[in-house]
Amino acid sequence: MRGLGRICTSSRDFTCTIPNGVAPPAQETGAYCAAHVASRLPELSQESLLVLDHHVPLPWSELVAKLRRCVDGIEGAFWELRLGRGDWPALFDSLAFDDAGNVGDDFHAFLCTPQASAGVQGEEQVSCSLKDVLTEALPLFLNFHLPSAAKAHSLAAPLGTVQTARGGNTWQEVQPLLNALHTATVTHATSSSIGRGGPRLRAAVCIAGLARSFAEPVVYESIAQNATGSLEADVSIFYVIDMQRRPFADFEETFRRLPPASIAFYDAEADVTAWERMAPCELLWTPCHKQFEKLHTCLRLIEAAEASSNSKFDWLVRLRPDVQWNAPIGGLSSFDNNTLHLTMRLSRPDTSDPLDMFALVPRQYAEAYFRISCPTAGDVQHAECVGTSLRNSGPGADLLPEQANKSQLEPWHGATCECALKATFVRHGIQIQNFPPVYRIARENVCRPGDPKCLQGWI
Repeated sequence: MRGLGRICTSSRDFTCTIPNGVAPPAQETGAYCAAHVASRLPELSQESLLVLDHHVPLPWSELVAKLRRCVDGIEGAFWELRLGRGDWPALFDSLAFDDAGNVGDDFHAFLCTPQASAGVQGEEQVSCSLKDVLTEALPLFLNFHLPSAAKAHSLAAPLGTVQTARGGNTWQEVQPLLNALHTATVTHATSSSIGRGGPRLRAAVCIAGLARSFAEPVVYESIAQNATGSLEADVSIFYVIDMQRRPFADFEETFRRLPPASIAFYDAEADVTAWERMAPCELLWTPCHKQFEKLHTCLRLIEAAEASSNSKFDWLVRLRPDVQWNAPIGGLSSFDNNTLHLTMRLSRPDTSDPLDMFALVPRQYAEAYFRISCPTAGDVQHAECVGTSLRNSGPGADLLPEQANKSQLEPWHGATCECALKATFVRHGIQIQNFPPVYRIARENVCRPGDPKCLQGWI
């Protein structure tokens, strides 16, 4: 620890490394990693998990939540590490085995570590490398979580090797780990529900939007396998789709894999292709009313099917045709049917807006979600959206409620489609359950007709 300007018996003794809670400057990444992990150890440890007993089942859904809070809540990096005896001999030699052999030659760790932080006086940003995490951060976490196992910093350091490692410092590295953790969550929930019985649920899946990459096998196969195919329900698929002047033959395999129960072909320029036309929303930045028109039409198709069968669906599922699913949604019976499930931009729903490309909607909330309308300025302000900015002058000023504290509002610019969704949920008092972002928009390398967002680089 001389590199940190202190003489400590171990870099893992965080009370010595960071006696005043302030990380000193460091030239090498290992010292940097130890110092910055130590300075935030209680906070980082809350989003980490260490498992020495290989018989203990992993709390998969809890790990998904920890990952999200780590990455977008405290802007950390997230790692999954599995070490064997050969990777840290001193640790395994120090562990005591009980009669049942509850400690084996395996150490599983999920760690939240600091992301890149600027050094002092403009130094280059430095992140914890995998080796730093193994040799510097991991012993600190072990001492914090399991001080008896760490024997008060007396263990020799890990060797810096690992059996398996996933995750990292960037979202591109963490995303596959999130997909794997959510898949494990769904698999565990499915195995736990086998033999429970009960009536099979009915789901109406609404695939609405511009066709874009829907004809690509990687997209429609992922929807068939991880979205519609994972719901463990009787599924009917309803389309409201803008073909973007493409021939139906382009989507032959798509519709064979995802056969429609009903389909409406939407054209933003043709009034006859929407069940009911909407005027553009005055307060929204983009032509969100076109998205809302598709959702209205989709609900009309679903209602017609319900009337024909004299039976209502249990759930409505909103999907986009250009989204690739990298992990299963999961069986609908495992979801709370008194809340609406979708992805919020951040792990804390109260501090962010919802993404508008997916939702699991209990039938009781179908009217609120699929009949979304243009929000008022009062709706937007009450929802406390992130994607908005209003003030008491400029366009829309006359729409602000009288009781609004206008002196505290930011300059008026407008709001997003996502803010309109959030305003709808707040107005109807609908509770939201945050669903992990295990999907992504699958972009094409061309912009097709009727897609201004593509031309503007929005997608």
